[in-house]
Amino acid sequence: MRSTTSLFDQSALSDIADRLVTAARKAGADAADAVVVRSVSQSVEIRDGAVEESERAEGDDLGLRVLVGKKQAIASTNDLSPSAMSELVIRAVAMAKAVIGISPPTTPMARWYGTDSAV
Repeated sequence: MRSTTSLFDQSALSDIADRLVTAARKAGADAADAVVVRSVSQSVEIRDGAVEESERAEGDDLGLRVLVGKKQAIASTNDLSPSAMSELVIRAVAMAKAVIGISPPTTPMARWYGTDSAV
């Protein structure tokens, strides 16, 4: 169990985000951004003046968006281990490189979503 101080320490979360962005750039991304979320919830149910149920949950989530040229990919995990974060970076960069590209606005899908002014 984490101490209360570490639950609210944003410097640790910022450090993780910085490391993810740096690793993504080293892995071939032209740009990257990361989000790290730490959540804590606690609930207590009381019936007839007595505690019936008490729950506490904690969780961490990471999201990484990478851009390679005009291609982008987003990957996420809830595993903060060094190996999982490394895999996240590799997966996100590989996904961005595998993207075919951005469709021009004259494609059927662009017309469907109303982005083609000719329709």
